[in-house]
Amino acid sequence: MEICWQKTIEKCLSGRYFLTVVGGAVFAYATYKHILGSEAVSAIVTAVFMSYFNRPDRNTNGGAK
Repeated sequence: MEICWQKTIEKCLSGRYFLTVVGGAVFAYATYKHILGSEAVSAIVTAVFMSYFNRPDRNTNGGAK
């Protein structure tokens, strides 16, 4: 049980996770304050998520699980 919590904490404190959450918050704020258009934010967030989840190091078993 203790190892599970350690892995969860390590994941939440990782740079990639932190950057993803902060980036999402910044884009949400920019949309809410009408600094950026919702179309621009949607395109950027989609590109970020596509690049995050389609990383080559995630395909260790040869494809989808």
